[in-house]
Amino acid sequence: MTHFIKKAASISSITLISRILGMIRDAVIAFIFGASTVSDAFFIAFRPFDLIRKMMSDGILSISFIPLFAAQFAQNKKKQAVAMFLNALFIISIVGALLVGLGIYFAPFLIDFFAPGYGAGSYSHKLSCLLFRIMTPYMAIIFFVALSMSVLHATGNFYVPAATPILLNFCIITAAVLFADRFTPKIIILAIGVTVGGIVQLAIQLPSLAKLGMFDFKSFVRVHSQVKKAFIALGPSMIGAASFQINLLVAGLTASTLDPGAVSYLNYAERLVQFPLARCHGFITHALRNGRVLLSQT
Repeated sequence: MTHFIKKAASISSITLISRILGMIRDAVIAFIFGASTVSDAFFIAFRPFDLIRKMMSDGILSISFIPLFAAQFAQNKKKQAVAMFLNALFIISIVGALLVGLGIYFAPFLIDFFAPGYGAGSYSHKLSCLLFRIMTPYMAIIFFVALSMSVLHATGNFYVPAATPILLNFCIITAAVLFADRFTPKIIILAIGVTVGGIVQLAIQLPSLAKLGMFDFKSFVRVHSQVKKAFIALGPSMIGAASFQINLLVAGLTASTLDPGAVSYLNYAERLVQFPLARCHGFITHALRNGRVLLSQT
């Protein structure tokens, strides 16, 4: 039990570091871009991706995937576990590519929905569409990262997945501080930073997956019964975890109809709310949802 508590506490500390960098990230954005039309456009475009990222990082996929995947390892069926991972990767690749294509094509219609206060053809609308399209690849990356996190959690590796949000924040901060002056408008660099940050998040997990032997493509199958069960259970899990994030999304819809800066103020306020929850979030998420794996190692 002592080992369990120490691991949970250390993971919670990593989450706290991520929250601190999140505050620094928003402070940097506020310092460079303020609460303005351009910062509003970024937060409107980023909100859908942030919604999905937070849902996935809270372990939505892990809830349905970990028990089934971990059972394969517990039964010494590593080949079946690899087949399950590769099949899930195959499905996510198809879905991710489809979502990226649809997101780029339907960006104007999506911005109409996320920001009803932005009239079609307005500067805010056009800028939000541009930023949304730049960040669209990040949507597919989110699913890859979530799947990788689930596999690493199931095999007892909690530190690498917990550190990935730190990399995203670091990439956005670095992009804003070092490269903002090279773009017109400057806010474009934030969208690029998000996409690059997603790539870095995924890249940092690949060595751990390779070490586990997850890329043995000889074990690939197009259909895996356990993956089907996991994705069927994914829907109810997403509905239950999405309530708070959807509330923020709706608040953003309303804020888009107000004066310039309202969306940014809402985002900065959310960061202040999230910061003190870091330790509680880290402990509960990893202790309850992945506690079975931790306890099995004690």
